[in-house]
Amino acid sequence: MKRFALGSLLVASLVACSSAVERNTDTSDPLGQNQNAQPNLNQGDSGTGVIGNAPIGTVSGRVFAPNGRLPIPGALVYVTSTKPDAIPQKTYCDKCVDTGGGQSAVLSKIDGRFELKVYSAGTYYLVTQKGQFRRVRRMEISKGSVTVADEDTTFPSRTSGDDTAPLMAVVAADSDGYDRIERGLEKLGITQYDIINTSNAETFVKSAARMQKYHVVFLPCGAGGVGGPGACGADRTADTGTKSALRDFVSSGGKLYVTDFSYEYVNQAWPGYTKWTEQKQGVIVSPIPGIELPGPDWSKDGRGKACTSEPWSGEAKFEDPSIGNWLKQADVAGSGNLTLDGNWTTLAGVNEVTGKDENGAPLKMTPKIWARGKKGNEFIPTTISFQDTCGRVLFSSYHTENDNASGGGGATELTAQEASLIYVLLEVNACVGEQPIVR
Repeated sequence: MKRFALGSLLVASLVACSSAVERNTDTSDPLGQNQNAQPNLNQGDSGTGVIGNAPIGTVSGRVFAPNGRLPIPGALVYVTSTKPDAIPQKTYCDKCVDTGGGQSAVLSKIDGRFELKVYSAGTYYLVTQKGQFRRVRRMEISKGSVTVADEDTTFPSRTSGDDTAPLMAVVAADSDGYDRIERGLEKLGITQYDIINTSNAETFVKSAARMQKYHVVFLPCGAGGVGGPGACGADRTADTGTKSALRDFVSSGGKLYVTDFSYEYVNQAWPGYTKWTEQKQGVIVSPIPGIELPGPDWSKDGRGKACTSEPWSGEAKFEDPSIGNWLKQADVAGSGNLTLDGNWTTLAGVNEVTGKDENGAPLKMTPKIWARGKKGNEFIPTTISFQDTCGRVLFSSYHTENDNASGGGGATELTAQEASLIYVLLEVNACVGEQPIVR
């Protein structure tokens, strides 16, 4: 355990951020309070807010997603006498560092609640942040306890003034494409995202410069594009320019989110990180009732072999217990148990590899398994993530938008399956490196 001084306040530092998780660090969380990685902590006080030996009061509240209903655990909440520096409006290396001073800092608990001790009176800024989600509110601090209004600690739906939201791009096949991730974003309350349509998709994924205008890029099932909506093993996934651009985007700090039929974007750009169960026959894609399209020609290079002709579903088992604990919250799903529906690929496992840490140094790591699904008598990986220098890659073998589940599709409420992947997305969008845990 390390300790960092915040004035005279000692802040316990545990190596428990997401990047450490992905290095196989023990991250058991018996209290269910989710002490995973948090956003850029280099936003501390300039030194004008001197902390006394005893707190004069508390500031408490609850952190919510932009929809105002979904509680957010593990968000950094602190007060500072100066506004935090602006978050870069492009891909950047978001390293975890010490807050460097200020009144106090805490992480929101599994239900989004926090209680922040304050040590001196005056005018301050209350900052609530996770990844590039950040809300800043000016407030007067005096003796006693203050409960903050929910709207002051609810993440913004888009960037406006001092409030910021991640810049996101969703690569879709067309209006009929599968796994419409933007629907899940809208349910979460996020209105700031761009859709990259079929005509622009190939150029987009071949250009690191274009992707680096964003913090997060989504490559859902429909991003396969070639061979019809949702086709597996698209030609562009084997393109040298595409693989290089994807790696450049992630290594510079981008977060890449990939689902089911688009798995080759991960398999081709980061070979050896994952193992796949190959299918014996080609995939038949039927985007239009009554019309069948042949799957990709595997005789070329074997691309697409992990895709299935029929989806499979199975009971979920969470390797990270904090997700299950979070889903049990009454205002999330009310239960930590769910079935992962619509798996269109079969991920056999993950491998230990030598990659690079946030400073570019060689790092032995194994992709983190967040969740498994029961297929037959075996629980196999369904959701994984790994770090590449300053960024991360997240893969899920099932759709974020669960069309097969009751309440999926165009419904306004998040299903438990959608919520579980959104939870992981927020975690992998956090800072990289060893981060001091504040309590």
